[in-house]
Amino acid sequence: MINLIKNFFQVGNNTQINNITVNAKIQASIEHITNDFNEGKFEEAIIFLDKLIIENEKIKQNKYYLLLLKIDFLRQFRCYEEFEENLIFIERSDDYKPYHDNKLKELKLTLLSMKQDISFFELSRQLRIDTPNSKPQGHFDLVFYMNSGDLQKAKEIFDEEIKNKDYEKQLYLLGGHIYSILYKYGDEESFEKADYYYKKALEESEINYLDKFIIQTFYGTDNINHFLMKKSCVDFEVLREYENFLINIFGNKEYFSEEYIFSLVESYINILLILDKQEKYFEIYGQYKEQLPIRNYFQYCEVKNIVCSHADIQEHLKSKFDLQDLLIYCSFVKNKSIEEIKQVINFLNNNENYIYENAFVLYCFVSGYISTNKKLDISVEKYLEENKHKGIDSLLAYMEYQLYLSKQIDSKDINKLLEFCNDCIYPRLIDAIKFLLRVRRTEYLQLALFKENEFEGIIYKTLKICENDKDLLFDTFHQFVEQIQNKDNLNFILGRIYSKYNKLNIAFNYFYNEYKNSKNINAMFEVLNTAHFIYSNSGEKFEYQKQKEVFTSILGEVYNFEIQNLLFLLGYEITLLQSASNILPILNQKLLEQDINKLDKNLKINLSNIFMQTEFNKTNYQCIFLCNDNLCLEKDGITYVKDNYNILEENQKNYGFRIIDDNDFFLKISDDNFVKSSLFHRIVGPFAFRCDNPMFIPITIDETKKEPLEDLFKFMKNQTDNTKDLFQRYSDGKEIGLFPLSQSNYKNYFELIPFLLKSNIHNFNAGKIHYKEESINTILTFSSIVFLNHIGYLEKVLERKDVFIQRTLINWLREYLISLDVTKMPIKFDYIENSKPVFYGNTKEEIEEFKISIQKLIKLILENCAERIIDDHLEILPIKGSYEILAKHIGSQEFQAFSFAINKKFQIITEDTIYNMMFDVFKYNKVFISNSLALLGNILSYDELRDLKISLFSKKYKYVLSEQDVLNLIDFMKKNDISQLVKKECELIRIMDNYGWLKEIKRYYFNKFGGKYLKVNLPVENNFDMNIEFILQILENNDKKRLLSK
Repeated sequence: MINLIKNFFQVGNNTQINNITVNAKIQASIEHITNDFNEGKFEEAIIFLDKLIIENEKIKQNKYYLLLLKIDFLRQFRCYEEFEENLIFIERSDDYKPYHDNKLKELKLTLLSMKQDISFFELSRQLRIDTPNSKPQGHFDLVFYMNSGDLQKAKEIFDEEIKNKDYEKQLYLLGGHIYSILYKYGDEESFEKADYYYKKALEESEINYLDKFIIQTFYGTDNINHFLMKKSCVDFEVLREYENFLINIFGNKEYFSEEYIFSLVESYINILLILDKQEKYFEIYGQYKEQLPIRNYFQYCEVKNIVCSHADIQEHLKSKFDLQDLLIYCSFVKNKSIEEIKQVINFLNNNENYIYENAFVLYCFVSGYISTNKKLDISVEKYLEENKHKGIDSLLAYMEYQLYLSKQIDSKDINKLLEFCNDCIYPRLIDAIKFLLRVRRTEYLQLALFKENEFEGIIYKTLKICENDKDLLFDTFHQFVEQIQNKDNLNFILGRIYSKYNKLNIAFNYFYNEYKNSKNINAMFEVLNTAHFIYSNSGEKFEYQKQKEVFTSILGEVYNFEIQNLLFLLGYEITLLQSASNILPILNQKLLEQDINKLDKNLKINLSNIFMQTEFNKTNYQCIFLCNDNLCLEKDGITYVKDNYNILEENQKNYGFRIIDDNDFFLKISDDNFVKSSLFHRIVGPFAFRCDNPMFIPITIDETKKEPLEDLFKFMKNQTDNTKDLFQRYSDGKEIGLFPLSQSNYKNYFELIPFLLKSNIHNFNAGKIHYKEESINTILTFSSIVFLNHIGYLEKVLERKDVFIQRTLINWLREYLISLDVTKMPIKFDYIENSKPVFYGNTKEEIEEFKISIQKLIKLILENCAERIIDDHLEILPIKGSYEILAKHIGSQEFQAFSFAINKKFQIITEDTIYNMMFDVFKYNKVFISNSLALLGNILSYDELRDLKISLFSKKYKYVLSEQDVLNLIDFMKKNDISQLVKKECELIRIMDNYGWLKEIKRYYFNKFGGKYLKVNLPVENNFDMNIEFILQILENNDKKRLLSK
């Protein structure tokens, strides 16, 4: 700005006119022209002024004052050569010497100061003597040093002169100029002083349009820099106001010097881009591209999304080297293709002196080598090591290369990086954050919080990084979010991330907030999608009123949606609202108005899936689909549709659709010969089974074969063999849960668990017994509920005050009961143990009996545990994506129980050994899982419990005893004679042996009495040994002999 501000001298408070009378008309014209000029009406002012100069060619006095005005305008237009030429002319011309006045001398002083002519001081002193009420000499000196470029001297004078309150108003503008020129981006002290004096000048001083433009340039440039530096304090109102000034300046550019106009071009094109005015940007760039620095070419290519000419850039850098241009060119390695990165690296290799020109160049050079999978020269590596702590660029270059070489990153270097981040530019802060992410350091979150108020968008950018940080634990992320000061514009991305953590309640609220703030369509979809997900996995209608509010809002936009979006909304409306009246008519119209045969394959598959889900599995099909505008009538292959639909002619021809009016429809609907049908299903039905849906298994019926259904039977046999193999691996003790055995459907637990208990082939691996402390509560999972209900002890267990039931389970049972029909009956697993295919059917009586059993089960749970139902539907593990990873394998109810138990310190009661694997993987204490026998100890008598354990063992149920029972047995053997045990107690000992828990007792006995080497002192048998002998006798008649013979 130093070359843009040339200050004018005004000696006194008003310029004197040496007592020469001026024509009143001319005086009025001068005032009018001056007012126009001061208001930025340059064209009107100049045209009128030139006209008056011509008209007063012969009236030298008038012309003199008009020429002085034009000379002053030339000064303000930065046309300094013309300003000097005209000033010298009027000063030397004999025609105007009689009229010389202080105004001319003031202009003369301005010229002398610009030329740093020391005669300025003598003339200024003389002028002060000749002028009444003249300003102090310091004012003259101040402007001299400003115009001559000595800012420090000007600042010293200003700081002294501003103390004089009589003249301070005349100095406000100059003070703003001084500190605005001294200001470097980030220098808060200079900014604050320039800001103070400029605001005082605007409020109290008489300043014209161009003075105001200089002030606006200061604020506008600062805000452009804020924007480019991603700072959070961008004032767009200031930028819009600055743009208005620039529009006027460029609209009158013929009056300004070319140099001055050119100096404003970069600011102008930056503002146009910031304010998203690309058309005007291209126009201005096109006019000045030849004069603009190469960095503006980079910007232009970015905006146009075209590839830069590396040859042109490199040639420009070598012929007109500019460090800023080099830095921008080197930054290509951060965001360009590998081929472009190679060109930058090759250029630097061919011009090695550039590599060490700046630390950022070296950083980019190293990054380029890493991107192209190359190894640095040893000299560069050494330089990196020696200079790593000179700045953030050097340190990042060093550390990223160390990481590339798979070397350990020193914690001291990490600490130094954090220190550098206290004062760094936005792009380098992002680089540091990304590096910390790569080395799995969560300090990047605190960095973002520290810079929240400084850099606009830093929190959003960090959240994008969090979204992809697979190692970021939920608690760490949640604490970070809690510390964010302003979340107003972050609702959507926060909702997305919380969804990934399966914190769906929090995600729902953020999406809902985004919808309320912006009516964002994507936010509306996410609200409904989240609600649908919660309901699908738990049966919970979360924030139901808010859901309906959003659904109502989105209906106003549905006519503009693609079919895929309509399919989602249809699924939501059917599932949660038990209706289809809002979406189906629109979806039907979208389908009917285009050629159905030419629908996209994936779209056909999605339509096919909805067809299958609603045609065969929806109990309330009639009230949802056979009503309103989706109702159509069918007869003899023709489908009759109300005339509020427009149907493409091809669809009428190919699919038999006919449009009829309301009266005709009314008559036909009363005719029993016409069948009521769902228009949606009539549209989709013809291709529902012929669209290569991967959900369907193609079965060929070959009537030429002896057995036309051979393919079907082969498929069934393969499916059965796969299921048999799965059951066998489960029976052998592999880590397979009940959910996959049930074919991933909880309804099948009602048949699966009884089947395992009665099977003569398969073991029922229910997991171990772990007794808990009394203070620990338990979650009774679905498998244990079905198991206990089957063996008749569920009611007694539910009476325990430490037993809690999952809300997801209750919701599922109720929904299952409501939808229960012949298609929803559990499958029977007896076919697994039959050698031939078996088909099972259910009678109406069986279905009704089963419904009654479900009703009784729900009633039993609610009557005993209504106050002990846990809200588990929103619980998750503190690991991103854990639900998606685990739930489909172990079951959503099991996942929710596992999450709740871990988070709330509950014990899980389950017959599913999958929890053993999960507790092993997550290294959790297995005391917090047990099969349901752990709950029966305080309910049944000793004899009842013993008999139950023996009975279950005989049914291959494992485990019926705990390892603590072995320790109790050993303790009993040391004190008592066990030969008096009753037969059933001996059976428990056999069970212990079956589990392999008596190996240590046997080994002890063998080592003592059956060693291979001769003992000097023969062992003496004690009571404990005799008890072992008895155990060996009851386990196996020859067990003792077998041991001693080894």
